Amino acid sequence: PNVVTKNKESIDKHKLFFTTSYSTNAFNPPETIIGDSGTICTETFLLIGPFDSREEQLNCHKYINSVFFKTLLFFGRGTMQVSQEVFRFVPLQDFTNKSDIDWSKSISEIDQQLYDKYNLSEDEIEFIEKMIKPM
Repeated sequence: PNVVTKNKESIDKHKLFFTTSYSTNAFNPPETIIGDSGTICTETFLLIGPFDSREEQLNCHKYINSVFFKTLLFFGRGTMQVSQEVFRFVPLQDFTNKSDIDWSKSISEIDQQLYDKYNLSEDEIEFIEKMIKPM
């Protein structure tokens, strides 16, 4: 019997898995799991992607680990249960080499590029960086 009923098209692609459980008092989300081609997940995880290349997958993983992303995710969640709704404040990025973000940089340099891209003020940047500590 065919046990995979959803997202069959993503099985052979690169993806990330984000746990659906997240403590309401945690500032940093749980670790994101890198899912290689051929992997699937249960409803315990949200599927992020799929991506056509490993490079896009790893670029998205860097984005998820940025202070910018974590702050917007924090403000999007209201309960311990994570759904697609918690990502509502997080802007989607281009994770290819055509992106306006240079994903080859360190996560702190990516944060700076994101701050510049979204015209954040010094006060906003200071608030974000005090709130979320880099891992």
